[in-house]
Amino acid sequence: MLLTNQKIVLVRTGTEESKVANELRRNGAEVFEFPKWEKIILPVEEAAVKKLGLFDKILFTSSEAVIEFFNIVIENSIELKGHFFGLSLKTLRVLKSYEREGFLAEKMPGAGKLLIVGDQQIGAENGKNILKYGEHELLITSKKYIDQISSQIIAEEIMEKLPEVLFFPSGKSVHIFAQEAVSYEIDSIAKCSRIVCMGNNSTEAAKQCGFSPNEMPAVPTIDSLLECLSSR
Repeated sequence: MLLTNQKIVLVRTGTEESKVANELRRNGAEVFEFPKWEKIILPVEEAAVKKLGLFDKILFTSSEAVIEFFNIVIENSIELKGHFFGLSLKTLRVLKSYEREGFLAEKMPGAGKLLIVGDQQIGAENGKNILKYGEHELLITSKKYIDQISSQIIAEEIMEKLPEVLFFPSGKSVHIFAQEAVSYEIDSIAKCSRIVCMGNNSTEAAKQCGFSPNEMPAVPTIDSLLECLSSR
């Protein structure tokens, strides 16, 4: 197998099963998914549901937000007129599973009424997003939190095994690691591990957080990631 005996920390930002982690394991790697997340689906007020069809632009901050949003849309038979945008290619792939074409956020036009969909973090980031995207409304579909007991167990295993690779699949994952690694006493692996970033956003975020990313796949796909990781 391509990655036999490679030990890889994959920094997680959500609760859904990771196709990347599964593919890495299928190719022989030992993968540590850190941290471990849990999620609560939040109720959405009826007034907010009725407005969903009025937005010209809908920006999803994660692939999970797409699923949670369309559960609401399907359950309430809402007709949507807006164009769809996401922060990652993974989000766009999930949109395609709902037969909706999506575009990356940097291609989003300035004009039009905007809705940002995501977990509770979008509330904390509202000021930053106003500067970035202009005035908008929020739809908070879920609340995520770190399972501290499970994360501590994973952290102890990481320090026992000392993985060779620290993998950041997104810019958000870099910030999660920067926030949580010290608390779980695994921050030292960033100095001794090979840091691989999935794309330009995660690479830039890693540099901004003081990490020294070594490399990234030629294109942000699982196949290219496997090629990158097996190059040593």
